[in-house]
Amino acid sequence: MSTEENKALVRREQEELWNHTGDLDAAGDLFAPERAEAARQEAADFRRGFPDVISTIEDIVAEGD
Repeated sequence: MSTEENKALVRREQEELWNHTGDLDAAGDLFAPERAEAARQEAADFRRGFPDVISTIEDIVAEGD
């Protein structure tokens, strides 16, 4: 996976799982099958605690890792 693909994946995870407007079912696309349900549940629990949360990614650094 390229650096840009990795960055896009991180952005999508943030938008879909952690922001209250996203789609929790995207976990199935973002994680390995054995991890997807746990990720979806973790994000759902987080959203229950912070129902109006919106986070913004300002910078992603992946080059040189």
